[in-house]
Amino acid sequence: MRLLKTLGLIALCAMVVTPAFCQTRNVNPQAVEIEVLIPDTPMGLLGVDYAANLEPYVDCMGDGTLIAAYGTKDIDGNDSTERPAMLLVKPDGTIIEAAGFYTDKGEPWLWNCDTWRQDGNPPQCAGIRTPGATRYAIGIESTPYNVSDDFNTDGRWNKHTYSDHFYCIQVFDLTPNGVVPVTKVLDVFYSKVDDELYLGKGRCGGVAGLDNGNFAAVLEDRSAAGTVFSSFNKAPILSIFNGQTGEIIKGPFFPGDEDANQDGWDGITSMKGGFAFRRSGSVKIYFYDNAGTLLGEWTQTSNDNPDNIPLTSFTDFTTSITGTGRGDGCHVSASINSKYVYYANKGLDVDGASNFVYLVKIDSTTGKTVKEVIVNEVMNLASGYSSGEYENWALPERVSCYVDGRDNVTVVYSDTSNDEVVKVIGRVYNSDLTPVTETFMCFQASDIDGTTSFADNKIYHAQVAMTDERILVTARTENFLMPDGETALPLNQPIFTVLKNPLAPVAVQDWSLY
Repeated sequence: MRLLKTLGLIALCAMVVTPAFCQTRNVNPQAVEIEVLIPDTPMGLLGVDYAANLEPYVDCMGDGTLIAAYGTKDIDGNDSTERPAMLLVKPDGTIIEAAGFYTDKGEPWLWNCDTWRQDGNPPQCAGIRTPGATRYAIGIESTPYNVSDDFNTDGRWNKHTYSDHFYCIQVFDLTPNGVVPVTKVLDVFYSKVDDELYLGKGRCGGVAGLDNGNFAAVLEDRSAAGTVFSSFNKAPILSIFNGQTGEIIKGPFFPGDEDANQDGWDGITSMKGGFAFRRSGSVKIYFYDNAGTLLGEWTQTSNDNPDNIPLTSFTDFTTSITGTGRGDGCHVSASINSKYVYYANKGLDVDGASNFVYLVKIDSTTGKTVKEVIVNEVMNLASGYSSGEYENWALPERVSCYVDGRDNVTVVYSDTSNDEVVKVIGRVYNSDLTPVTETFMCFQASDIDGTTSFADNKIYHAQVAMTDERILVTARTENFLMPDGETALPLNQPIFTVLKNPLAPVAVQDWSLY
């Protein structure tokens, strides 16, 4: 039986065909009238199996180029996979793939970057999103200080003792001749600290391109307690660095000026005049200006009443989101033209579990929730938006979102409720959080009911970025058969697709009036 929750009531409906819990009836973007600009396309080396640790992370740049950082194998296909690489999709559809790190001599590094942990966390990237900008940063946990002397020609890694891998970052420009390094591979967190430090594990945390051309970044510092700044074994550490020189402007400092044992993975986004950072555990989102001055915060206090979802008043609770884990399972995003921050994560369903997908809009100037919506809410295009009806319970895994320059939002998440094999589902909202599409499967080689040749295609760990014109969706795959029905991809191959933004501006004819 399928259960529908309508206007706070629960009613039994008629029997439906299997699968009983079908999260979306739309098997591809075309089914919701979204144009596919680039269909399912693999990235990175082909013909080699990948480890299950290097899904892509994405962003965009101000010229409209979509970017993705992903982990790949050595150029000769060796098992080590801790090598960053970049995918760039220009506005005209040109696809560029480039090495993630370049040596001090300006040469692409095509081999392992981490002598300590060859199956570590994936790289992350951030673009400068001001109009026309073509600058980005990429970072990954790595050991440039002992991989090759070509990363230490000036002795910059000799100041501290790096006893393990560390989150290192490099800045690039995209030019007509390809990518060009702007900085060397750097420690943008502790390099200015005068006292010699003994640094342990420094995991990826994330990076964001600010609207003044600089970058903010977060390190998940796992050095032994008390050896650096934190009294804990794990703490998020923030830094702001110059987008031209890599010099630290402010940092290292704790989020909210509090030393806390929290994860810092992928919880950072730029916004108008600054940036926001989400910490895990007792979840807070902190708001900063471009100089790193704390402006305010939002605290996640979770609704526990399944008969009152989604919330329309935020006096007692700030959200129905219940997820408290680190940021690879959820996402925060904002436009550099707006002070609103959007937060997507799993949350309360009608049974009191956490199998719904939520998108929350937060005003960073007040620290208050503006609105929340349930992404798996029914929308019947024939009759309009049916608020308060839920087709079923989603079974979401990771959830991500991204905001374009006009505060329109795309949410993507991996879900197993269609054919019991994980697929990637998306939905697009306008700035008022009114859905402009039903939910849909993002990739062409998807299956809706377990009956097609794509039924065994496992597509998961999705990420999304969008400009005013286009949407980039990336994922990792397993047992993946390409849309041609013949080509099978290697294990854990990263893939991407590019869709047209359904809310893209419409060109207006320039009529001359007489």
